[in-house]
Amino acid sequence: IPMTNIENAFFEEMARNDFLSFCVFNDQFFTISPHHEIIANALIRLMNGEIQNLAICMPPRAGKSRIMQEFIAYMLWKVPNTDILYTWHSLSLLQWFSRNIRNRINSPEYQRIFPRTVIAGDSWAVHNWNIEKGGEFAIYGVGGGITGKGGNILVIDDPYATRQDAESSTIRKTVSDWYWSTFLSRRQNDKAKQISYEVENGVGTTSELQRNSLYGYVQDK
Repeated sequence: IPMTNIENAFFEEMARNDFLSFCVFNDQFFTISPHHEIIANALIRLMNGEIQNLAICMPPRAGKSRIMQEFIAYMLWKVPNTDILYTWHSLSLLQWFSRNIRNRINSPEYQRIFPRTVIAGDSWAVHNWNIEKGGEFAIYGVGGGITGKGGNILVIDDPYATRQDAESSTIRKTVSDWYWSTFLSRRQNDKAKQISYEVENGVGTTSELQRNSLYGYVQDK
């Protein structure tokens, strides 16, 4: 049943002011689960400066990439001068991820509620683009070089490509060394925020994850 103009206006206002309502506004088939509510609350607290570092461990296919795509599009309206540096183990996945965010910002649904958030006309490279109000989104592979770019939001998404990588002490050390020597050096200032995602079953049980993964290594430090 089509919504009335009043219902549409109410739904749009909800999407402007509530992140999960924004997710549903963009995709009415998006089903909010309890873990989405927990993640959304943590992400909004980070965006608002209540927390600086956020680590999320969850099983595969739980919707983490989807909710992060929506969050970045939402944050670039709420805090338009945000510079986001996003890393992942796979550059091809990162390119897909970046395109999805750009498509969301350019979508009719998004532009109906955030018409002043637009991608700058001279920055359409998939690996690095800006919005006209100054925010920037750049992608890099975990373990690779990051030159000339910094961010006030730094994200590590799935640092290990496979379970075998996560269980390899050599690869774990390589990722940890990269984290301390390269990734953290890209913080724009001491107030820069950090988000890290890891697939919970990548190294077996949760206790093994905490001991052996990048998450556990950082916790120990």
